[in-house]
Amino acid sequence: MATNNSTNTATTSGTVIAGNGSSLVNLAYSSSGGTSNIVSRDSHGNCHANNFESKNTSNSATGTITLTNASSRIQVFSSGSGTATIVLPDATTLNNGHAFEFNNNASGNLTINANGGGNLTTMIPGSYLYIVLLSNSLAAGQWDYHWFMPSTAAYGTNGITVTGYINATTKLEINGNTLNAIAGWTDESSTFSPAVQSGYFVSGASTPVLPASPSQGDTISFIQDTSSTLTITGNTGQFLRIGSQLSVSAGVAVSTAQGNSVTFVYRSSDTTWIALSYIGTWAVT
Repeated sequence: MATNNSTNTATTSGTVIAGNGSSLVNLAYSSSGGTSNIVSRDSHGNCHANNFESKNTSNSATGTITLTNASSRIQVFSSGSGTATIVLPDATTLNNGHAFEFNNNASGNLTINANGGGNLTTMIPGSYLYIVLLSNSLAAGQWDYHWFMPSTAAYGTNGITVTGYINATTKLEINGNTLNAIAGWTDESSTFSPAVQSGYFVSGASTPVLPASPSQGDTISFIQDTSSTLTITGNTGQFLRIGSQLSVSAGVAVSTAQGNSVTFVYRSSDTTWIALSYIGTWAVT
């Protein structure tokens, strides 16, 4: 509560004397907002203003940058093509809820580490990261982070537009239907258990058994890089179809020629792996 200096009575606006000894200043105060040097809080500890501005610091994306409890909330990286390492402050010197924002406008990557060296995440060029402290019981802290969309992406009620590519580590779905995408390719030279949305270069005699519980639209691809026999086997209750050839339940598709290949897509209604494309001669039984 402010006091009127001339009458020394409580008012809703006026000045507050602050300072020490001879270094005293008058601070304007108004509980109803407007021009005031003192922030007003309500009974719940909330305050209101037209805008709250966080200090930002510009950096080069090189070397190691160690933040402290006095560092700016917003860290902007606008130059540098190397890999910079950002070390977060000792969490025991911060309050829970302390947050940082990282804006990587440089052409290099940023590695975000907890205090003590544990890696949290890596920021690629053009990315924006918000990170907040959940627990300050240890120096490393417990941090939670979330990504903002880059300037090359936009979204609204009509959907999302992205310039570039989308990388999904499991699968992509549209209206519940899996897109025919291969997440990665591996080399196999003996019997193995193939995974959906995966591709395999088979370089030795092999009898892969297809997954037991696939979903509609799941895909698996095989490329045979050996003259040894490749025998692809359906799981219990599954059928294989290549062209007009249809296997029995838990049947097989066999190839003995190097360079042959097949990509299967799964159809749930008849539990059948159907060849989306294939090269060479396959014996289906």
